[in-house]
Amino acid sequence: MKKLRSRLVMMTMVAMLAIIGFSNSGDTLAGNTADATWSFSLSVSNSNIQKITKREKTDTTKIYLQWSSTYGGNLSAIYVSPYGANSLSGGSSPAGTSGGGEVFYRVPSTGQYSLTNYVKELGYGYATVGMKGAAGSGTAKGNWSPDSRYNYTILY
Repeated sequence: MKKLRSRLVMMTMVAMLAIIGFSNSGDTLAGNTADATWSFSLSVSNSNIQKITKREKTDTTKIYLQWSSTYGGNLSAIYVSPYGANSLSGGSSPAGTSGGGEVFYRVPSTGQYSLTNYVKELGYGYATVGMKGAAGSGTAKGNWSPDSRYNYTILY
């Protein structure tokens, strides 16, 4: 009887751990993490902010940004800033600080980055990233997602 009880307790614990493990898997917790492409012609001599097409933001994770390549010039650094919006069609507002301030983070080279933002905390349902040239000029391209499963080089 004592052996049976021990086995029953052990099986119950294994089942509980399996349930907890499955419920905390990355796919379950992940928000809007599918990559979408972006591409902009940027120049340090042009202060205009180019914004990526807005997408729904479902959680408070950092925005994922990949700058994969540059061509047609010598662009070597860019500035990026998070923005939030209430709809796909409306305007966007700065979401770089908890008070809704605009913050430009310097991205020093191609790579994968995690962009600190306050889109959800400020009550917005959509996110976008604004960018402008920081050094040189050329066309930059990459991928992004409004939510992220992982943290890369964190911009804050």
